[in-house]
Amino acid sequence: ILIWLGTNPLTYDEPWYLSSVHLIRQYGLSSEFLRNLPGPAGPLYPVIHYLLEPITKLEPPAVRWINPLLTLITLYSLFWILRAQKTEHAGIKACSLLAIPMVWTSSGLALTEIPALCAYTIHLCFLFMALSYRSYHRILWALLSGLMLGLSILGRQPLLLVLFCFIIWGYSSKAARIVLITTSISALLIFLPVFFIWRGLVPPQTSTVARGFSFNHLWIGLSYSAILFIIICPRWLILKRSIWIPILLASVLLNFLLDGESILPMTRLSSPLFSPELRSFFGKVFIGVFRGVGLVFFLSCLSNAYHNRRNPIPLFFLTVLLSQILSMAAVAHQASSRYLLTAAPSFVLLASFYPRDKFTLYRFTLGACLGALLLIAHLGFHPLKS
Repeated sequence: ILIWLGTNPLTYDEPWYLSSVHLIRQYGLSSEFLRNLPGPAGPLYPVIHYLLEPITKLEPPAVRWINPLLTLITLYSLFWILRAQKTEHAGIKACSLLAIPMVWTSSGLALTEIPALCAYTIHLCFLFMALSYRSYHRILWALLSGLMLGLSILGRQPLLLVLFCFIIWGYSSKAARIVLITTSISALLIFLPVFFIWRGLVPPQTSTVARGFSFNHLWIGLSYSAILFIIICPRWLILKRSIWIPILLASVLLNFLLDGESILPMTRLSSPLFSPELRSFFGKVFIGVFRGVGLVFFLSCLSNAYHNRRNPIPLFFLTVLLSQILSMAAVAHQASSRYLLTAAPSFVLLASFYPRDKFTLYRFTLGACLGALLLIAHLGFHPLKS
């Protein structure tokens, strides 16, 4: 409904990435097409939009319907995984994906993250199938799992780090090692030829994006992750109040003592309500708390890793999550919460190990409403549009 009522033309990164579809018409699916991709994302996105161009005409709102459909496939894939793991309330826990605010923005706009997210989640489904079968069926599902992982890496290259996270899972059993090695080989056959043509992890025109390291962006990723767990499953942040409250207070105090940053979210709403002095004060409090929850999240990761040291599945999802946070630091020129979307299945699946509480649906609703507001801001929503 929001997409249909949106009044904005192509916006944000949409025109930039959709321009890569025209490269397929010009060069075909060739090495020249791969070398001339305008952005750091891989070829998965333009290929999907090229195939569906006769329907979408690359114009809104039709071009924006692709990502919501892929998000529905992602939701069902998460539901299948949770049901296969005999998780209680699998449907509700799968829908926690929609409580992640940035899912709404990337789903409602023609952006690059959702195709890769969908392919990665399908890969997880096939991987669990491979682990549940015997004989040649196991190898078949492992090959399909690798195919989807390779495609997801050609959508968002940070998912390449998943291959290294397989090491954690591979220690659990010989059968798991066979499946994971087969999956890895299958994935390598998909994405390595593209990386060879690029002579790197990104297209040559954006090779500078892959250089540098920003510790600040790493910290931002930790803080965003903490906020998402507060929405989805606060129990995952298992530190006691006697630990996290002093951390937050110390972080706020340190930000004031060092005369640090002062950023207040939702500036358009807060500016008319507060004087410049109050905006500066609350902005420093917000940044202090934001950085403090990042430290709380990191300590919770260490604690959860220790408690699950003999359980390879949650340990694997935790390492995947941390690998995607780490990849944010490798993009030195900017940080965006959208970069965490490749870790969305890890948020949902890690939270599934904890029972629901009486506030779960309220938090899910809050996260979904925040996401809808972000999407409305990008779409130029007008309720009276005819």
